[in-house]
Amino acid sequence: MSVFRKRNLLVAIATFVIGVGACAAIWGVPRFMRRSTSIGSQVTAYLLDDRGNVNGLLLASGDQLHFSPQTGAVVGAQIKIGDEVTASGHAGSQSSYGREVRVYQISADGRTIVEAETGPPRAHESHDKRGPKGREDRADRPGPPDVRASDLPTPAMSQETFKAAGTIRAHLVNGHGDVDGLILSSGEQVRFSPKVGALVVAAEQGATTQVSVEGNGVRNERGTVIRATQITVGNQTIAMGR
Repeated sequence: MSVFRKRNLLVAIATFVIGVGACAAIWGVPRFMRRSTSIGSQVTAYLLDDRGNVNGLLLASGDQLHFSPQTGAVVGAQIKIGDEVTASGHAGSQSSYGREVRVYQISADGRTIVEAETGPPRAHESHDKRGPKGREDRADRPGPPDVRASDLPTPAMSQETFKAAGTIRAHLVNGHGDVDGLILSSGEQVRFSPKVGALVVAAEQGATTQVSVEGNGVRNERGTVIRATQITVGNQTIAMGR
């Protein structure tokens, strides 16, 4: 083999290795960042979406569990504030305010709820091999014959304009660890963008910082959630428009 051919062969091998490495970086890093974790702690609050549906739990550990509203309907019926739960899921970035965990399974009092699968079921998944006595409950098949997600009452919702004030009980974070909400000492949950969250954190002056908020939201038996249009932290007001 000539020197020229050998050089071309080495260049081809090097190009192939670099290509494989690039693919590993593109596909492997996101999967690595989605760290699996298991948590055991006490429930301190339901977390609500903008429609007032339960879509998460705040734990005493600071972890913030999130799941679909369909799963939330089952969780709200079977798990209460103060219950001890264990959960498995994909952990987001750790922050000084806690971390978000996307849950695929949560257990309390000997019962397990599995996150509802998205999309249509595959043909080979149509049969439940566990039988009627399986211990796990899927969100779309929550176990006992008399408790199904479709049978659960929808929380009464009333669209309102809210004003609320208090100190900060907890910061809510997204998967990147960015603050995108608050729970006030008065109980209201306040939601805003991570960009606004950075301004809120910068304006805080300690645990006793007073916060007042205006916005549109929903109130039901699970709590109150406000999508903020204006928030004042200490002496700094942040307007977000309507």
